[in-house]
Amino acid sequence: MTDLLRCVLLMKNSPKFHDMAFQATAIMTLLPSQCFQRLLMEEGKEQTENLQCIDTILEHLEHTLQNAPTNDHLVPLLVALARMSRGNRAIRKHIKDKVLPPLHEDDV
Repeated sequence: MTDLLRCVLLMKNSPKFHDMAFQATAIMTLLPSQCFQRLLMEEGKEQTENLQCIDTILEHLEHTLQNAPTNDHLVPLLVALARMSRGNRAIRKHIKDKVLPPLHEDDV
């Protein structure tokens, strides 16, 4: 199931991409946290981590923030990102690097 969701999220050129990404992230809210590691694995390469799928979800989040008519579209995205970050250290670190601004000495 996770491999299918990964394929859907990587189909950025599809005309219905944002609808498919919304449905894929809604399904991700139901997956156990052990499944999120499969989102990082490239087909045929078991040991390398590819965060392209997470970048796609973050891009979809940005698109949803700009264009969503209601906040109902944000809830599955935020829940899926929170569950993924709790379940996998690499995902958590990548999301933190992409979303949060860098911390400088004078900010502390």
